[in-house]
Amino acid sequence: MPHFLSIRHLKVITLAASVNVVCGCADYYVKTQEFQTKFENRDYQSALNYLKDNRKLANSRERVLYDLNMGTSAYLTQDYNLSIEHFGAADYYIEDYRKTIGNEILALVTNPRSKPYMPEYFEQVLLHYYQALNYIALSDYEGALVECRRMNLQLQKINDATKGKQNKYSNDAFGHYLMGIVYEASGDANNAFIAYRNAVKHYEQYSELFGYQAIPAQLLADVVRSARQNGFVEESDFFENKYNAKFEPRPSGYGEVVVFVHNGLGPVKRQSSFNFVSTLNNGFVTFTDADNAVTFPIFIGSNSYEENALKDLNVVRVAFPKYVERPLASSTVDVTCCGEKHEAELVEDVNAIAFKSLEDRCMKEIGSTILRIALKQSLKKVASEKNDYIGLFVGIANAITETADTRNWQTLPHSIYMSRLVLPEGRQKIRITSGQSAVEMEVEVKAGKVAIVQTEV
Repeated sequence: MPHFLSIRHLKVITLAASVNVVCGCADYYVKTQEFQTKFENRDYQSALNYLKDNRKLANSRERVLYDLNMGTSAYLTQDYNLSIEHFGAADYYIEDYRKTIGNEILALVTNPRSKPYMPEYFEQVLLHYYQALNYIALSDYEGALVECRRMNLQLQKINDATKGKQNKYSNDAFGHYLMGIVYEASGDANNAFIAYRNAVKHYEQYSELFGYQAIPAQLLADVVRSARQNGFVEESDFFENKYNAKFEPRPSGYGEVVVFVHNGLGPVKRQSSFNFVSTLNNGFVTFTDADNAVTFPIFIGSNSYEENALKDLNVVRVAFPKYVERPLASSTVDVTCCGEKHEAELVEDVNAIAFKSLEDRCMKEIGSTILRIALKQSLKKVASEKNDYIGLFVGIANAITETADTRNWQTLPHSIYMSRLVLPEGRQKIRITSGQSAVEMEVEVKAGKVAIVQTEV
């Protein structure tokens, strides 16, 4: 640790830490409890009004979460233009997100909550899903296609960022499936086939990543049918033979309805902690957890100043975020129309993806936290040598600012299910049930066309 750190610098650092605490390091779910309660009770209009009346929630560090929650709530109250506005703002925020030196330094001496929130990869993808739903609800399929293209660009960025990393959430199968459906609904059969084919490839990876039989049977039927529509006989035969999928021609006078069903609510982040024991040896300080399963060696060399600062770190408590599942009341979704019941298929397990995403970066986050704690200890050591009172203040600030970042987009569904119905032309009533919940809707079916609708259960 450099010797030129002055009392004035230490005061600035400790003041910044104190301000960070005052500004709110509490659990994000607790901080937004009133809004969350209204949303969980499906009083979406009251939830939306609450956000409109409490724009203090749109502070610079959590502005993107405010826009995501506004976008979701507005969509569910059918205020599609308002939803588009806020999802668009969130999208621009993600595009323009930049790390600043000030934010990074403040995070090092406080906690990650002092930085503006950057949505998880899967949250960035689902933003475009909601935007596509908005445009579909407005019968603007060109706008929906633009969102699909933006989603595809986002998926390419995620894939580039995770390239070479095995068993990582690096792409989104449902995102590709959605693109195929929107392309087909807009009459672009060629791009529909490409998207369906990509979706099959990525759903195969879902089985290994998330531990469930992932390729929807409907997708296999869709990829075979779209291959036939494009005259891709070889590709059609490949999917038929490999997956035992069958070509199903659509009868004349019939149209299709794709029903997306949001079941339950996704997980929330809470704080957990790990205890690590540190040892000094040959220029390294090594942090080891109680089970000796995880070790983090940090090289400090022969700098006796740093060594003296770190040698008192015998036991380190590391605050770390963890997801807490909000379990489904029922994992079965049925869609009934024209006297026939169909079991909807799971197409996106948002809950499982969230847990996997946090697991993917777990070691990196713990390592960063240990480095932060080590730096805090060094600052305390410097402060104590300059002034005992400032040293005490830094020590207190260190303790009260060591919290995990528990922010996340908490209005996402737990899971997304889908059913694709082939129905006679005309206005049809559709009933969706899951456990004790039931929803009914009417949909205008047009011969040879694909309609896309969505509901919550």
